[in-house]
Amino acid sequence: MLILGLDTALEHCSVAISKNGEQIYSASLYAPNSQAEEIAPMVERSMAQAQIAAKDLSRIIVTTGPGSFTGVRVGLAFAKSLALAIAVPCVGVSTLEVFAMQSAAAKAIPLINVAGSVFYAVYQGREEIVAPTRATDFSFLEKHENDFVLVGPAAIKAQEFYPQFGVINQAEINPFVLASYGAHLPISQKAEPLYLRGADAKLWKGARLEQN
Repeated sequence: MLILGLDTALEHCSVAISKNGEQIYSASLYAPNSQAEEIAPMVERSMAQAQIAAKDLSRIIVTTGPGSFTGVRVGLAFAKSLALAIAVPCVGVSTLEVFAMQSAAAKAIPLINVAGSVFYAVYQGREEIVAPTRATDFSFLEKHENDFVLVGPAAIKAQEFYPQFGVINQAEINPFVLASYGAHLPISQKAEPLYLRGADAKLWKGARLEQN
């Protein structure tokens, strides 16, 4: 199976191709404000380097959030459009789930801090104990035993408040782990956005309705 993994949910634009579980291409670019411009050229380069065509892909795996509102939309729109064009399944995976899996921790609490919100989930192996949730601070950690390991971009910050927890610091999604992990997920796991907070956009306060 040839699997394309895509992530633009946070601050990076990342692409990987796996073939039967082996990495044949992987690249990541820090691009917090230019993911829409970078994702297509990166995928094109990945296929050129791997010497494959889009039609050779078996499925596409993409992160669904939580993360940047715009970043999540960019990745999903591109992945779903490409999957539709070449008639292959597009499978979505939570960023929190990917952080937990790539940490290889037996008991993991992945953490992401975006725009003043903390997003977390709880995993024991591959079993989801607590589904992705939004919080305003790290106090929810008081409910969990310290044999859990904190993973993900906000793990070090959380440890400042709760030093009893171990930490695996991960600043970004590993797209090869995403592709490899997603290869074994059911194709019924649709690529739909996981929005746990409102959009960043706000109505322009200078706008007003014209009355006839």
